[in-house]
Amino acid sequence: MIVGCPTYAGKLPNKILPDFQSRLRGNGALAVAVVTYGNRSFDNALAELCAVLEQGGFHPVAGGAFVCRHAMTDRLAGDRPNADDLSEMATFAQAAAERIGLLRDTPAPLTVPGNASAPYYVPKGADGQPVKFLKAKPKTHMDKCTNCGRCALVCPMGSIDPEQVDQVPGVCIKCHACIRICPLDAKYFDDPALLSHKQMLENTFLTPQENRIFL
Repeated sequence: MIVGCPTYAGKLPNKILPDFQSRLRGNGALAVAVVTYGNRSFDNALAELCAVLEQGGFHPVAGGAFVCRHAMTDRLAGDRPNADDLSEMATFAQAAAERIGLLRDTPAPLTVPGNASAPYYVPKGADGQPVKFLKAKPKTHMDKCTNCGRCALVCPMGSIDPEQVDQVPGVCIKCHACIRICPLDAKYFDDPALLSHKQMLENTFLTPQENRIFL
């Protein structure tokens, strides 16, 4: 089983974690755990994913953390995964397959960095102080919007009303998918705390990070 998940606040997204815990059942099967992260850090996400798989009866034999564009800003790894990243992913896949092919007994637990039980990363603003923006939702420039519905289609939470796309009655996970898909730049965030956190990220984490693999 290959299980992949993005990193959110240094761990697995809390909206998908209960499904992973209740539905992933390995019955002794081998597993490869993969997380992506937006050039800040994967923190404890890979450790948590491995722990969830082990608790579900899997035996993780390989793990990887790969850099991709940050959800909130294209300035953090906006061009990744690039050709080099894809090559590293292919190398990782080949190495994992070779390890699996050589196994004759139940493998020892995979060792990856992080603490599966650690709390979520606390976002900080441009001034370095903690900020909260859990209730922030995208706004809509109605003078630009044609109500085409693209934003509603790409929202992974199904939180945007497809009949009236300026309404977001559901949970927003700040993935910015609606903003990126809008052909008229009608979607935006104006929450001060979220914008301050975005500024902090751009001020602090522009240096390209490396992919990490564990076998």
